[in-house]
Amino acid sequence: MRQTLLVIPHEWLQSGLLIAWLIFGIGLLAVMSRREGIAKALAGFVPLILIVAAVIYFVIPRLEITDIDPQNPLGNPIPIGLAIRGYGVCLTVAIMFAIGLVVLRCRQIGMDADRVISMCFWMVIFGIFAARVFYVVQKHDDFVFHSVGDFLVGILDMTKGGLVVYGGLIGGCAAALVFM
Repeated sequence: MRQTLLVIPHEWLQSGLLIAWLIFGIGLLAVMSRREGIAKALAGFVPLILIVAAVIYFVIPRLEITDIDPQNPLGNPIPIGLAIRGYGVCLTVAIMFAIGLVVLRCRQIGMDADRVISMCFWMVIFGIFAARVFYVVQKHDDFVFHSVGDFLVGILDMTKGGLVVYGGLIGGCAAALVFM
């Protein structure tokens, strides 16, 4: 399997992705306001739309891969695009199928699927965070830490390595215990 499945070009990421997200967010907001009312839709989805827009604008450019500028080989590297990795795609598909299976099983036995989805959300967030922390600690020789801020940047910079399965398992289980 190829490590990098595809690269989303830098030009698309500059404005196209943000514009597409905002159009999608406005459409989602319109559909949900018809279904639940404008006040409930605004309270529920505007923060989500703004958070994802901020991630697209501030975080994704920092995750882009870079290469040597052909016009100025000795100058600063230029951004190429966002690399979509095979492991990340497989992990995302596995998480989606697992949550779908949990929801299906909850409905079969009569449990409240919304509470279980909320628990799954926190399990995924803390599982990925803990998996990354375990990776950074395990490969500490590859990272330079002069302060706690450098350590946090090392955790957030997913372009320099990956995740450790044990960390994800521990983080996800801890989040589930805290949620319950």
